[in-house]
Amino acid sequence: MERSALINKVKTRIDEVCASGDVIVEVGVENTKPYDSIINELLDESALEILLKAPFYRLTITSASLSGAQNSNDDKIGSITLPTDFLRLVSFRMSEWKRPVTSFALPGDAVANMQSNEHIRGGVAKPVAVIKKNGNSYTADYYSVKSSHEVAEFQYIKRDSAENIADTQLVDAMCWICAGKTLGVLGQQGIANLCYENAKSLMI
Repeated sequence: MERSALINKVKTRIDEVCASGDVIVEVGVENTKPYDSIINELLDESALEILLKAPFYRLTITSASLSGAQNSNDDKIGSITLPTDFLRLVSFRMSEWKRPVTSFALPGDAVANMQSNEHIRGGVAKPVAVIKKNGNSYTADYYSVKSSHEVAEFQYIKRDSAENIADTQLVDAMCWICAGKTLGVLGQQGIANLCYENAKSLMI
């Protein structure tokens, strides 16, 4: 959906929850920033919230061809560099793994800490992957393989703009979220919360 159409859709949602239709004004907020500009700035933030929280079956799943890189000190473990637009993992499987990893462990948590011990770390039956930040990019260390460092599958949800949200129901949820964020900026938190509840009911 075009950006201008999304902005108008958000304004319609705001009108729906406001007792008076005079909330939407063209003169701007504090006479410095047009109302449409506030909505425009919040749309991609609202899209990000949708992409992080909505069920996978409603989102566009992206597949990437990645290469595993063997660890120089241990030929049973390695790492992959995640796509630059990576946001959320759907499925990651090395060719020898019997099942995929569907969520990353985080550095410092109990699962991640176990991977330093070769006797209890993940293996082909119960693999583990730990996400790490390297500068401006992200990598994932995988535990572990027998011999092959071939990536069989990597599926993920990518970071995207509001215009590229495809599911009609999620577009409605995104507009409700954006309406809530806009009303929050204007100090109307009570009405904003109603918008968030409307959005939540659509993300199923």
